[in-house]
Amino acid sequence: MERGTKEEFLASTPNLFAKMQEEDAIENIQKFAKLAESMGLTVEVGFSGGKDSIVTYDLVKKSGIKHIAVFHYAFEDPAVVQFIKQNYPDVIISRKPKSYFQLIRERKMLPTQWRRFCCDYFKENGSNATIVGVRRSESYKRANRKTFQASSKFMKN
Repeated sequence: MERGTKEEFLASTPNLFAKMQEEDAIENIQKFAKLAESMGLTVEVGFSGGKDSIVTYDLVKKSGIKHIAVFHYAFEDPAVVQFIKQNYPDVIISRKPKSYFQLIRERKMLPTQWRRFCCDYFKENGSNATIVGVRRSESYKRANRKTFQASSKFMKN
């Protein structure tokens, strides 16, 4: 009998803790919504049409909380916008007044991982409590994020 690779084995093995992880995530979303409500904030799901935001959107729906889902359109491929319109019609498509390139011209520089001015402008909103989906496995910085984390922009307000 031939043995497969580790990747093949992991891909064929069900996650024994998937249901528990989903229930924990939903419970955390409900706690977050209560906190946001106590602060008079609207819960907003940051939606990009990617796999992380689709899973997050699904978990928020399952949680039963009051929320809005928003796709902040900047310079994405029109196919992404079409995908969202067709498959997630309740997601609000928002176009910011400034384009990505206008921000670069104003700052006279490109954004970097240390100077994320484009993300601040397009994704973060100080008047809402935003839920975003990120995978800890994507980077060291993401691996160290807390379940609930206030942005520095929010903390200033």
